[in-house]
Amino acid sequence: MQVILQSGGVGSRLYPFTINKPKCFLKLKGKPIIDYQYENLKKYNLHKKLVIISNKSHVHYFQRYFKNKKYKPKIISEKPGLGSGGSLIKNIKFLEKNFILIYLDIFFDINFSRFLNNGNRAIGPGADTEIQYDESFFTSIMGTATDIINNIESASYIKLRELSFSYKVNPGKIKDYGLSGLDVRLSFRDLITISKYSGWDPETNMMQNRISGEDYFNQPQTWGTNLSLHLRW
Repeated sequence: MQVILQSGGVGSRLYPFTINKPKCFLKLKGKPIIDYQYENLKKYNLHKKLVIISNKSHVHYFQRYFKNKKYKPKIISEKPGLGSGGSLIKNIKFLEKNFILIYLDIFFDINFSRFLNNGNRAIGPGADTEIQYDESFFTSIMGTATDIINNIESASYIKLRELSFSYKVNPGKIKDYGLSGLDVRLSFRDLITISKYSGWDPETNMMQNRISGEDYFNQPQTWGTNLSLHLRW
């Protein structure tokens, strides 16, 4: 997932410490604030697609900071004074549909897995397993950056898959019709599903073979019936 890091101000309220220096490069317990933020993002694999919006006089700080890091951010230089909203509007062409916005002058320790999970708790057998909602999840497992809520539950079921009735008519009763034999077959498919699953159908799958058990914007399987006649002359 894309992460936008904003650092467009001049830090005037912290003068003289921030003269020609971004606030996120001020040290807290011996290391700059940006270290804490970057380490937390890296913990959840959210450090690979960063966009930094920086005061143009501070750009060189970020260039130097990421110089030896594997994943380089996109650094956008702008004049101060646009504000958070104005800065995003100006740079909207660089923004993806879903992104996380972080101000670089704050200190935080956020569990991004829970944050991206919208605060919902999983239920069922997987309740104690925390899914890491990081970039790897969306690009390799989901293959899309949609809003996915972690509701995991048992999809065990018992289904009456197929029910068939077959009847062979006595040849003596149909010989007057020029027939030597007649078989009648009536079959039903997917008549009954017994399950505690809360969705439409435990067998439905949004992305077909790509993900098993992903139930979102689905339709239940339809039941059907078939009548066949086998005539012999």
